[in-house]
Amino acid sequence: MTKAPPPATVAALTSSASFFFVLSVLLRDMRAS
Repeated sequence: MTKAPPPATVAALTSSASFFFVLSVLLRDMRAS
């Protein structure tokens, strides 16, 4: 890596990753119940 990615990209990746994580947890809870 020559330079760090822009903060906007990091924020977008973090928000999308957390969104998918919450979505998977909700799906797992729905299947468990």
